[in-house]
Amino acid sequence: MKIYKEADYPYLMAQIKGQYVAGLIPLSPTEFYFPLGDDRAVFTLDAAGKSARVNMRYSGEDRVAERVAP
Repeated sequence: MKIYKEADYPYLMAQIKGQYVAGLIPLSPTEFYFPLGDDRAVFTLDAAGKSARVNMRYSGEDRVAERVAP
């Protein structure tokens, strides 16, 4: 899973390997909606306020990904 921001697009993007790319619409500073599956992405922040992990809930399943260095 890859979460990224494109310079010319106002939303975060979520790319699920082998499945799709979807825009994430902010609901709060840590929760996002993606309309492709009527689902949610919830970020957990570390002590410095940076994203440490994301829980992508879609198709009725939770998929948790830890942040890795770019």
